Amino acid sequence: MIKMLSRAAIGYVVQIDGSLITLNLLDHHRGQMASHYQGITPVGEVGGLLVIDGGYRFFILKISGLNFSEPKEIHRPINGKFSDNGQPLRHLHGIVIGWVEAGKFISDNLASPPLGAEAYPLTPSESKIVLGGPEPDGPITLGTEYKTGNTVKTGLNRLLAQHVAVLGSSGQGKSCFTAAVLQQLAEMPNSRIVIFDINGEYDRAFRKPEQAISASDMEYRLAEGEYKHTVIGEAEDDAQGYKIPYYALGRQGLNRLLLPSEKTQRPALTFAIDNLKYVTWHTVERGVSIDGQIPVLFDDCRSGGLMQQMMQ
Repeated sequence: MIKMLSRAAIGYVVQIDGSLITLNLLDHHRGQMASHYQGITPVGEVGGLLVIDGGYRFFILKISGLNFSEPKEIHRPINGKFSDNGQPLRHLHGIVIGWVEAGKFISDNLASPPLGAEAYPLTPSESKIVLGGPEPDGPITLGTEYKTGNTVKTGLNRLLAQHVAVLGSSGQGKSCFTAAVLQQLAEMPNSRIVIFDINGEYDRAFRKPEQAISASDMEYRLAEGEYKHTVIGEAEDDAQGYKIPYYALGRQGLNRLLLPSEKTQRPALTFAIDNLKYVTWHTVERGVSIDGQIPVLFDDCRSGGLMQQMMQ
């Protein structure tokens, strides 16, 4: 962890309201930029991170908002004396998302910094610890942190030992990010990945790289035999077709697939599924029966039965 003496504070804690922390920003920084020996860091951006000196551990604050506030009192002397020129104070609000202790980031929002604790900009090395988790030098590259330009990496255990959600609106790159991570995983020894590609977005990511596409190179990204494209239904192009037997879906699966109406179709479907194992197809008569004897139409659960409705 970089010592706090290597940089100047940008503000200090003036209010703790549950999980919400409020800072007074010091006037000489003007809430815009802060410098330290590793460079210059923007401060006061919503979504940005700051570090608050908590003694033996350093709290990480995620900025949630900023505002001007009418001055109530001056908390610190300026040039050896208190000064109040009536100017509004710049306040920064944020939430503690964890702390750094012994060079490791611990995600937790239950603790809070002491009142009056000073806040500092994160150095690139600290940003790497916070964003990379327990394995900031892991083999999987997740991207680049847009405020510091740091490459964010993580390890296999961090990435695969938990559920992962990739969130964003349409067109923001969720599929591209997921494909980029999967490409890195696929190149690792003994890796095996199964992708349910509902919208057909990922086949191209493994079939060939982008530069190969522009050069009309149709070779696979992975070695031949390590990539298999399977589609549900009839085979198409070079994809192997695969059919799922209806009984593999089960009652719940068929109900979700066919979306039967509650009053008529669902009871009929339930009856049909329950009796499928008893149904016999008669080739000559081109009909079915439940008892395996005479091919007849059987009750489809409609009021009065099918035969009675046909007679009417």
